[in-house]
Amino acid sequence: MKTAPLRFALPPTTGAESRAVAALVDDLAAMAGAQVHLVRVPTYASLFDAVDWGACDAAWAPPLVALDLESARSARTIAAIDRGFGTAYHSALVTRRDGGVTSLGDLGRARVGWVAKQSAAGYVVPRLHLASLGFDLSACFGDERFFASHAGAARALAAGTVDVIATYATFDPAAGRVTPPDLGCAARVLAAAGPIPSDVVVARPTVSDALASALARGLASLAWQAADDAGATSVRRFVPATSQHLAPLRRLRARGEGAALRALARPAA
Repeated sequence: MKTAPLRFALPPTTGAESRAVAALVDDLAAMAGAQVHLVRVPTYASLFDAVDWGACDAAWAPPLVALDLESARSARTIAAIDRGFGTAYHSALVTRRDGGVTSLGDLGRARVGWVAKQSAAGYVVPRLHLASLGFDLSACFGDERFFASHAGAARALAAGTVDVIATYATFDPAAGRVTPPDLGCAARVLAAAGPIPSDVVVARPTVSDALASALARGLASLAWQAADDAGATSVRRFVPATSQHLAPLRRLRARGEGAALRALARPAA
């Protein structure tokens, strides 16, 4: 009896990374011991629905989507992506060194550039952090704009279109320093929050433990090169992971009391 293919969903914004995984799908299928059928979805909300409603069996999921799926008991985490600096990163609110914004207290008159409402480092986590510090998110910014990518936000900061942006950053525990990517201008970090868990692969409860383990092993054998939004290239790979991978994000959400977290859109019945 022929086994039904494993339906593996890819989110809409993994770019070169999703293309790399798609190109390796035959190897992945052989390693997992099952056919793998790729499912592409247009939005994070539709990715959540595809897993939650059973339209796919496993998925590459951004951390916020994965956390919601775990909370709904619709999926479990089986692997995490390592982008060359571990399986976690930070978010930073950054301004130009030669600008007039010198502290978080200046945000009320600042033009702030976000990436997208679904971006952990570029929107959700920095807002959670500000909420945890007592800022009123409905009134603490002079102006807010969205630029769709970290690179777009960086260009806006360098051009002086905005005064502050939110972007990803790496944390050096030895130096106690948070470093954003090259933004095209001399920059100052106003605040940082994290760690933020990296993207994960989740599997529905209907996927057997044996198949989930085989899929995790297959993913761990894959490696590819990709460039981030700032153009820096590194080797990416998957590593085994459990629900504890998402624990730092779960704590950040609790600390911010859910502020700025937008419920996933659900279609009308």
